[in-house]
Amino acid sequence: MPESTHYGQIALDHTRWIMEEIGGRLSCSPEERRAAEYVAGQLKRMRVSQVVLEPFQAAKSTYWPPILAFSVALVGVLAVILIDSRWVLLLAALLNMMAVWGFWNELDLNPSWLRRFTPFGDSQNAIGVILPVQEVRRRVVICAHLDTHRAPLYTSTVTWQKLFNLLLLLAFMSMVLGGVAFFLGFLLNLDWTRWIGLAAAPMLIFALLISIQAHGAAVSPGANDNTASVGVALALADWLTAEPPAHVETWLVFSACEEVGAYGMSAFLDAHAAELGPETIFLVLEQIGTGNPQLVTAEGLIIKRPVQNGMLSLGRQAGAVLPEIKLTEIVGEAYSDALTAIKRGLAALTITGDQAAIGETSHWHQMSDTMEHIYLESLQQAFALAREVVRQVDSTA
Repeated sequence: MPESTHYGQIALDHTRWIMEEIGGRLSCSPEERRAAEYVAGQLKRMRVSQVVLEPFQAAKSTYWPPILAFSVALVGVLAVILIDSRWVLLLAALLNMMAVWGFWNELDLNPSWLRRFTPFGDSQNAIGVILPVQEVRRRVVICAHLDTHRAPLYTSTVTWQKLFNLLLLLAFMSMVLGGVAFFLGFLLNLDWTRWIGLAAAPMLIFALLISIQAHGAAVSPGANDNTASVGVALALADWLTAEPPAHVETWLVFSACEEVGAYGMSAFLDAHAAELGPETIFLVLEQIGTGNPQLVTAEGLIIKRPVQNGMLSLGRQAGAVLPEIKLTEIVGEAYSDALTAIKRGLAALTITGDQAAIGETSHWHQMSDTMEHIYLESLQQAFALAREVVRQVDSTA
């Protein structure tokens, strides 16, 4: 893949520049905006058309909603423990179910009442369009998010991640159980149900403290999540301007605020989904700087929404053209910008990296997510696979 080697080096150079000159980039931060401005400047240098920074507002932290949800539920639980009253049971039931409803929606990237009390800030997507040589018959949107996450305690080791996921589930179920039990206690005048709060309180306190710690944790450098993907997307823009497809109009979307709930992609779709049309293909690059390429078959924190079969077939066809790439598939543990498109019934596919394939451990949301773990071969393979997807779409347009 000599040509991929060239563009892989371009991707590596962009990745290194962003990491060395800007570093970690929280959602709605000046660093995130600086990265958007860098990307827009590079697109203009390549003579990409319609380059803009599109503003929107987003939550500044992904941890405010769970902090609020756990706090509201905990107030209800402590009230029934400390106050012997049937009406307090009703109040606690309502507080717990409000917390469940809000937290569930946030985990599924839906608006909730919790956002009314969440600090918001200004952010922006960087967007550019590359026109085909001939008439437009299909559109492909290549996406890579600009922001990085914090490095909380619960992602610091694999053991912590597994423990946190288990205890988070228990905390969520305790809110559900508390809401149901307290309501039945009020309805049937069952005073003993108030003591269920004794079991729920420790779980809620743990979840609340972990969320507070995460909210104030240091900013992860974010080399793999997601600077390397930004570098590859810029390399793809370089290739597309040099060799534009015959019939595919390509949009480059460098989204912001993905880490706090994919606000950037939501803002982009709100503004452009009707213009792009339902036949548009969204190709999302996520954590591709380490390992061999993988196709994500389903996404979501709670509900795993499957990728359209047509999109998986497209990715597999592209992989078959590149036998040197050991393409695998995986069910996503969390979400990418693709989830926002999938929920709207749009065709979206995420390419990520199989870190274990090269003996690497995950540096996801850790301070170790640095350039040391970004590999030129991984960038080359991700570039080659994404390029082949665009070529496949163009060949059938």
